[in-house]
Amino acid sequence: MQAVLREIDYQHLGGEVVEEGVSGDTAIVTLHGRIAALDGISTQTERYRLKRSEGRWLIDTLEVRDEVVPKGKNPHPF
Repeated sequence: MQAVLREIDYQHLGGEVVEEGVSGDTAIVTLHGRIAALDGISTQTERYRLKRSEGRWLIDTLEVRDEVVPKGKNPHPF
């Protein structure tokens, strides 16, 4: 996966947290994120599910939704 990300010049440009919640040792964080690659800048909704382990929050799953890619570009060229 790392090689593919380097090949398309993937960069996560950050984003804005739009929702967050904690229940016990599980947390959900939703981010409106921006990414850059060879085909331009895309926006997407990222939903992170975190689990607390030994006092640290670790990413358990990441779901990417609502991806908007530059007009005329293939969202998954690889």
